[in-house]
Amino acid sequence: MWRTEVDDEIVLRIPNVEDAETLYGVIDRNRDYLREWLDFVPGTSSVEVTRGVIERWQQDANEASNFNYVIEYSGSIIGACGAMRLQERQNLAELGYWLAEDMQGRGIVTRICRALLRWLFEDRKVNRVEICSAAPNKKSRAVPERLGFTLEGYLRDQTLLDGKYFDTAVYSMLAREWASS
Repeated sequence: MWRTEVDDEIVLRIPNVEDAETLYGVIDRNRDYLREWLDFVPGTSSVEVTRGVIERWQQDANEASNFNYVIEYSGSIIGACGAMRLQERQNLAELGYWLAEDMQGRGIVTRICRALLRWLFEDRKVNRVEICSAAPNKKSRAVPERLGFTLEGYLRDQTLLDGKYFDTAVYSMLAREWASS
C-alpha cells in the first residue's frame, strides 16, 4: 500500500524526497512536544537528514519490510505513521504513529490505525499486530485501548528517552479478534 485515502480528510502515502522540507518543518516546529516520547527527534537535525530517512522508507517499502507514511490532513502533512517489522515467517507487524501537537484530539490516529489494521489483517493476512508505547505516554496508549487491543504487559526499562528509562507497554490484536469486531 503506497497511498490510501483513509477518509475525506486523511491520506496516507509513502513520502517522496520532495516532502523532506515539509516533514522536517513539522518535526522542527513540534520538537519540544515530540521529543518527550520519541527517540528519533534529536537526530532529525536537518532537511538532509530527513531526506535520508525518506529514502530509507522508500527502500523499506520496496522490500515490503516496513511501510512508513506521511499523514496528510486536508492536504497538509501533519505527522507520520507506519506498519513496521512486517515479518512474513512470523506473520506480524507493529504500528507506530506521531502527530503535530495542534492536531491531537481529533481521532486522526485512531482512524489511521483502523485503516492500517484493515489492510494488514484483510489484505496482507497478518496474524498479529502490536502497538508499543512508553508506559507513561497516556495519549499514545489510548489508541490501542480505543481499538480493542489487549494489554499484554510491560517490558521493564525498555525505552530510553533523554537519558531516562521507561517501561514499555505492549498491546496486541490478533486477526481473529479483528474479524470478530
